[in-house]
Amino acid sequence: PFAFLCKFMISPQLFYVSRITIFKIYFIQRTEQSVTQINKKVEHGEFADDVYSNYEISSPDSQLLFTLSPKDTGKVNQKINRVLINSPFFKTEKGISKNSTYADIKKAYPITKIEPTEGHIVLTVNEIHASFSIAKSKLSKDWWNAKTKSVNTNSIPLNAKIDDFILWWKD
Repeated sequence: PFAFLCKFMISPQLFYVSRITIFKIYFIQRTEQSVTQINKKVEHGEFADDVYSNYEISSPDSQLLFTLSPKDTGKVNQKINRVLINSPFFKTEKGISKNSTYADIKKAYPITKIEPTEGHIVLTVNEIHASFSIAKSKLSKDWWNAKTKSVNTNSIPLNAKIDDFILWWKD
């Protein structure tokens, strides 16, 4: 009864992930074994009634590949709200993966906005409906511009690796 995921274009060594509004899970064949390990996690958000489900998809050797977050909790047939890419096997068409750096993202896509969170800055790339986070600990001390109330992009080292790579959808 479990049915959702996204479309993958498969090349010999990695998978390219592309944005699709409505999709179903297709079990990916890799080295003659299919991805069969799915772990459902119920998590809580900032507010007491903020409960959501995440589905962790792992390879047969228990390597976490990606995490799916449905829009609504408790429904079998539903749309995926976001996909957290956990494995470097998945790349965008322009080669961005979990192992990419700020320079890689900056070169491949226009960054729509950069916002701070508690421990990270988040780079939003609207072109591919993706967000990338970089830990503030990787930034120089002058990362925040108090006058403009924005992130000082010159304080982001070009070699700063991303911590999270998230694809998201909006209705």
